[in-house]
Amino acid sequence: MKTLGMIYEEYYPLVLNYAKKRMSEADAEDSTHNVFFKIMTNPHWLAKITSLLDEPEKIKAILLSFLHNECIDLYRHIKITNKIFVDMPDSEIGASPEQQYQKYQNADILALVMADINQLDEPNRNIFIKRRIKGYSIEQLAEEFKLSPHAIECRISRISNDIKNKWGKIFNDEQ
Repeated sequence: MKTLGMIYEEYYPLVLNYAKKRMSEADAEDSTHNVFFKIMTNPHWLAKITSLLDEPEKIKAILLSFLHNECIDLYRHIKITNKIFVDMPDSEIGASPEQQYQKYQNADILALVMADINQLDEPNRNIFIKRRIKGYSIEQLAEEFKLSPHAIECRISRISNDIKNKWGKIFNDEQ
């Protein structure tokens, strides 16, 4: 009978190769580790994988599904970073999203920006994070916070402008 360690050893190369076709090598390694970490730390998925030890195709499908979601999360993070900090359409920037992400990956500045976001009152902070980082739609937020879609858009726009006004010059100077 296979152990979870054996599954890791068996499927890690497959998941990593699949990831390398979709992202940089460093991001592929990180994403592959995240896939296995999420499965190993989630009781539901751990039980599911354990119950499928004799069904390799199903295990492969689950792992690649997790990786697919990791790729989407990474792409969203890159896209959101560009929207927050550069506020230009991708077509005007001229660099790939990965190059843009690398340019603005300065952890100290990002920590300061996130500290500002965390200083927002709870409803505005939740609205902003759910929209810009988690990708919720305006309609989902309006329903959850019992506000009109216009009110949600206004809050997000005001917060985005405040961040851009405070931090935009730092990023514009680096170009």
